[in-house]
Amino acid sequence: MDLEKIRRRMLWVGVILLLLYAGLYIRLALVQRDPKVQTAAGRQGTYTLRVGSTYGNIYDRNLEPLTNRDTEYLAAVIPTDQTAAVLKGHVPEGYDLAEQLRAGKPFVCPVDSEEISGEDVLVFSVPVRYGESRLAQHLMGYALEGEGVCGLESAYQQLLRQDTGTNQVVYQVNGQGELLAGSPAKVTPAEPVKTGVVTTLDRDIQQICEDAAQQMERGAVVVMDVHSGDILAMVSRPDFDPAALGEALRSENSPFVNRALNAYSVGSIFKLAIAASAIQNGISPGYSYQCTGMTQIYGQMFRCHRHSGHGIQNMIDATANSCNTYFISLVQQLSVKQMLETVSALGFGRETILCSSPPWYLLRDRYRLLVSFPFRRSWRISPSVRGN
Repeated sequence: MDLEKIRRRMLWVGVILLLLYAGLYIRLALVQRDPKVQTAAGRQGTYTLRVGSTYGNIYDRNLEPLTNRDTEYLAAVIPTDQTAAVLKGHVPEGYDLAEQLRAGKPFVCPVDSEEISGEDVLVFSVPVRYGESRLAQHLMGYALEGEGVCGLESAYQQLLRQDTGTNQVVYQVNGQGELLAGSPAKVTPAEPVKTGVVTTLDRDIQQICEDAAQQMERGAVVVMDVHSGDILAMVSRPDFDPAALGEALRSENSPFVNRALNAYSVGSIFKLAIAASAIQNGISPGYSYQCTGMTQIYGQMFRCHRHSGHGIQNMIDATANSCNTYFISLVQQLSVKQMLETVSALGFGRETILCSSPPWYLLRDRYRLLVSFPFRRSWRISPSVRGN
């Protein structure tokens, strides 16, 4: 083979290789301009920690917060020998700090103070949604994994979470995900959350009721404004801790039951409904009956709370004495239809709607809209009265 042929072949091989390299270069250039590839490449060059987050608050009538009242301290940590020494004694008992350090990646851990100094430790003060000073827990409800489960957290789920604030710390890393030495972390503090729900509760009155209810094993306390019907405080005992839901589920006292809104069997207050129906249907308040302390209806014995009896009673006396047997006798003078008409007119059997989520319950800068109990939607109860 002569030298000229060899040169021509080498030239063609060079041209072909040049064309292949040119095609590869063009292909790489096009790939690099793809937004998805650029985003992925950017992520490979950074490592982001999210350090605590918060969302829309719930307020009392005076714009005092009912949630996010407590704070905790969270540290964004770069694992080094120095940070291990800095954090020693500042993490909760039982927290496996050594395991986090061995993982070799930045991590978030709870600490007991914001006065922790270290080159590779950044401490943030983060609001706690429901801490030790939580109030009106049954009304507030709770959330799991960012989703409201019950109470206002559920009724205003979309509103409360449309505005969130999260602290972010971004570290520079190489292609293997290792931190680049000497590269400063970029800190983006959480933006203030301006969205919230305002209730008619009064935080001070609520706190007084919560303190007073501590002595109750089970029960409820409700304080209302008699002029407007606004609920100023509502407490149910026992309470539950959103951080210990399993313990509450196992409790025999059913702490998830809101005893302030739970339906009870009607008691002596129903005697007023009987009296109203009697008068409405032409029975005189002078109708009398002799209370002997007991009466028998279809073989069933019913007793008065005064076992010796009240003697002869008219409607006024029986109401003052809350005489059971008198009102048993009085209701026997009425038909089922007459009683049903009266109690229906008084609201028995009707739902009272306590909560809804229209779209404008916001706190934006200096503007606010007061949300009042009773609300409209979500929680429904039937009128009932607890007797003596």
